[in-house]
Amino acid sequence: MNPSQRDLYADTDTDIPLTYSSGVEDDQTSDPSNANNGKFVDLSQQYLTFIPNEMFNGPGARFDIKFITELNISNNRFQTLPTIIFQMSSLELLDISNNSLSMISPEIGNLTNLKALSARNNLITVLPKTIIKISHLQELNLAGNEFTQFPLSLLQLQNLKSLYLGANKILTIPDNIDLLSK
Repeated sequence: MNPSQRDLYADTDTDIPLTYSSGVEDDQTSDPSNANNGKFVDLSQQYLTFIPNEMFNGPGARFDIKFITELNISNNRFQTLPTIIFQMSSLELLDISNNSLSMISPEIGNLTNLKALSARNNLITVLPKTIIKISHLQELNLAGNEFTQFPLSLLQLQNLKSLYLGANKILTIPDNIDLLSK
């Protein structure tokens, strides 16, 4: 079936199109049973509201969550983050931009290896306190959300190098904002 003719709202057995990269250039010596144990998974722009657990767990799983370092689920229709994400212990980059998220689950603190998080253009108003557990976080993009106050917990992220908060409703920033530059 031509993808442009696919009814995205129909209940079908068709596979979800995705981009996958193991980061290895056509390694002919790789074990074929590990062919889908990759590093980058792109599920963006698929009109998804959930991620089937079978994609990551059980027999026939397409990906092994312990090897995923980058996940892009941007431009979908998520209202809450799929809980499977919080089990991806190797995740370093997570893009959840352009969904309908009103919050980020406190379980985000489980992603202690995360270095970059993009949550642009959602409906987020506050961050969970557990964000401070992501001690390796270097880049955080929260632009285009519904923040009215500067998230003070961000001042505790000692490795944060880039912070984007534009297009929010924040009227004041804390006097000790310079803590981020140390």
